Amino acid sequence: MNRIKQLKLVSVIIGILIFGVLILYKLIYIQSIESEGLIVPKIIYPETRGDIYSSDMQLLASSPINYNISFDPTVPSSVNFNEKLHSLADSLQKYFSEQIDSESIINKINNAKQKNRKYVNILKNISFSELNKIKTFPFFEDGKIPGGYIEEKTSSSRVLLHGDLARVILGNVYKIKKDSIFLGFGNRIKPKHGIEKYYDYLLRGQEGFQLTKKIKGNIDKNLFSKNSIKPEEGKDIVTTINLELQKKAHSILQRHLIKNDARYGILMVMEVSTGNMMAVVNLERDIDGQYIESFNYAVRGPKKFKDRPSVKIEPGSTFKLASYMVYFEQLGDKNDTINALGNESKLNESIHKFPGVKKRVHDSKKLGLVNLETAFAESSNIAICKLIFDNYNLNAQQFLDGLHELKLGEKSNIDLDGEDMPVLYKDASNLRPGSLVSLAYGYEMGFSPIQILTFYNSIANNGIRVTPKIVTHYIENNNLINLIPNDHNESFICSQKTINQAKSLLRSVVTHGTANILSNLPIAISGKTGTTKVNYSQPVDSLIWYQASFAGFFPSQSPEYSVYVLIDDPKNEYYASKVAVPVVKDLIEEYYYPPSLFIEDSVNVNFSKTNFFAKNSQLSDMSDVLDIDFFTYDSGKYVNVKFDSISQPYLNSIYQNNYPNVEGMQLGDALYVLEKEGYNVEIKSGFNGRVIKQDFNVKDEINTIFLSVK
Repeated sequence: MNRIKQLKLVSVIIGILIFGVLILYKLIYIQSIESEGLIVPKIIYPETRGDIYSSDMQLLASSPINYNISFDPTVPSSVNFNEKLHSLADSLQKYFSEQIDSESIINKINNAKQKNRKYVNILKNISFSELNKIKTFPFFEDGKIPGGYIEEKTSSSRVLLHGDLARVILGNVYKIKKDSIFLGFGNRIKPKHGIEKYYDYLLRGQEGFQLTKKIKGNIDKNLFSKNSIKPEEGKDIVTTINLELQKKAHSILQRHLIKNDARYGILMVMEVSTGNMMAVVNLERDIDGQYIESFNYAVRGPKKFKDRPSVKIEPGSTFKLASYMVYFEQLGDKNDTINALGNESKLNESIHKFPGVKKRVHDSKKLGLVNLETAFAESSNIAICKLIFDNYNLNAQQFLDGLHELKLGEKSNIDLDGEDMPVLYKDASNLRPGSLVSLAYGYEMGFSPIQILTFYNSIANNGIRVTPKIVTHYIENNNLINLIPNDHNESFICSQKTINQAKSLLRSVVTHGTANILSNLPIAISGKTGTTKVNYSQPVDSLIWYQASFAGFFPSQSPEYSVYVLIDDPKNEYYASKVAVPVVKDLIEEYYYPPSLFIEDSVNVNFSKTNFFAKNSQLSDMSDVLDIDFFTYDSGKYVNVKFDSISQPYLNSIYQNNYPNVEGMQLGDALYVLEKEGYNVEIKSGFNGRVIKQDFNVKDEINTIFLSVK
């Protein structure tokens, strides 16, 4: 046996021994769970998972604290013990009838007292308001000593405070599945996807460690020492999501998906200079015909449906910009001319057949000789395919290199899981006959929507490519800690000359091209439409459908925001100018530049139907904005602000009969007010929006408030 084989054998033997020791230790650990007097390691878990906030510090996701209540019957005095026990059991059954039967709890406690057991489970997962009531019950009102009261904090399931808004971006955690830690001696909650998964290392906190000793009654007694490690609570994180913009984008996209009876849709808004994702909406039609957030199309691309195969997103005409930019960077100018007329014709359609290429290229218009800017504005397929084929057919590698120099072959590296590498030829030897023509106008490739938006954002940012971001900070000791490195490198994708020409092309699409319905907006916007035939290689027409998209930025002169919208499988109309562009138009008009912004100062605004909630401390700021003097209100609590028929404000307390009335409030504000007051809140109907109705379930001093939301 040579030396190498000897070393391998020794390694195997050592591995087996280590594995055997771990198994033995695990068996001893498991057996010790029921063995009194043995000292065993114990993993201590953080009490709370970190919260997730919007960019303006509004709570998006949280794990409210609940409580488990136990009782040590060996602590209280034996004097009047039975009398107090029966009173305790009656109180528990009265207020917690679903969990407690008085006779059973009496028998359970007496049995434990006789056997000198120090730990009896009473209630699990009760709210803070229920906890306060519990502390008034017999025994429990006396505390741990001499009452035997034991209270343990526990986190409830994850709660999204705004329903379906940004659900797939925020992510979720499994209720049952857990990850094994510390060689299997502990486990922690397992995140599913989204921010919850990517930033789990911050949100979950850090587990602690200490030794415990089993005592009578199968109770763990903690043995603190210098080797004990305290757990660290999960850290709160701050996202780039603008909650109001997310709400508006969600509503607009949902409206257009319904109108077009589409399969799914995506709408994203990115801040140009930073890459901050201000809104990301992913909606798809469920089996009930409702549009919900359930899959991250924006980052992951399409998924497989029962009646459709999984097909990568081919950008179609939105990719033409990249083809023109390669030509500008290497060979030509936007004022160069090209004959956009095909060599075949069919009714009003122009068709071109390239030599050696089976696939024909179609245009809905017969343009003839035009400059490249006009060809781009009209989204001519023949023009871009001719331009690339004529200039690169003998050197396709030069064209592919140009595409990769634009960084189109790279991931966006957004801080979310699930993004795949783009599908883009790198070696010309892999091209098939006709591939060069297909590539010219956005086929035989695959991108996720975030990758397309990142490219267009680079144009808006004068050629500087920035990484899209969802989370910017975490909170530690009440301080915001930046998660974005200060030494990030600025990466240019091409020359400034090419950027300037690309911007000119994109603006022409709006001024006199396929997105001209955006030309009458109060702000200049630039972008490109894309109407893509999907699954076009299928022989059966029923397996072919369309995607309509638009990518762009605004304001055109000094871009601040880039935007991308995609609607999959729209019915009836399928051209992007009719399906995707109206989404952007509505977003600009309804959120960024609503008509009310352009009302002259001399026009009297009628506030009679205005109704909102605010704290007294906020009213002075609102007075400056609305140019209205509010009366002072001597309270730090919320007030309801309404206006009479002549637009004069009057303030009302939200408290009626000692209960807060939150009808008319946004759900997030209502939850904040009620939970801060110690009420238990349940949502009867709806997911997000305003509270349209509230009901009470009053049991003595325990108050549960039921909210209906729309």
